[in-house]
Amino acid sequence: MTKDELIQSICDSTNGISKTGINAVIKALISEIHTQEKLFIPGLGTFKHKVRAERTCRNPITGESVHVPEKTVLTFKASR
Repeated sequence: MTKDELIQSICDSTNGISKTGINAVIKALISEIHTQEKLFIPGLGTFKHKVRAERTCRNPITGESVHVPEKTVLTFKASR
């Protein structure tokens, strides 16, 4: 499902909410995820930043060792 399909689905299931309003909410959530370390949405789950350590991997075709640097990824854990 794309962002446009999600917005259209929400508009169809709710009365009186515009596409621009839904788009503003999505942009605000994305902004909060980027600025905070952790974002909890009740009934949905928790978005959290996690640091993956640097490591050495192998290229499966050539067998050459490749260094993969440390990076930050976004994780999601659904609420119960």
